[in-house]
Amino acid sequence: LDKLGLEFLLVHSPSVEELRNEYLITSNQILRNLNARFPERFVSLYEAFSHENKINTGEIYKDNVHYETRGHQIIGNYLFPFINNIVERRDNL
Repeated sequence: LDKLGLEFLLVHSPSVEELRNEYLITSNQILRNLNARFPERFVSLYEAFSHENKINTGEIYKDNVHYETRGHQIIGNYLFPFINNIVERRDNL
């Protein structure tokens, strides 16, 4: 996609285990490679959820990976600026 000049956003959505154990994120070579290769196009939702640590993960997740309404609200608010930036760049071509 990058070579074709197409806009894209790579999004990593952490599991409950990743939120509870930051080492699973920091030691993940694939995530590090994606961030290094696509620094402006890779987003980890870990950051969006890490500040929500006072909220019970049961309010964010239905199970280990699927979101409740609160989880969808958090990621929507977090991703909006990234998506808006892509749309604005496309519109300014």
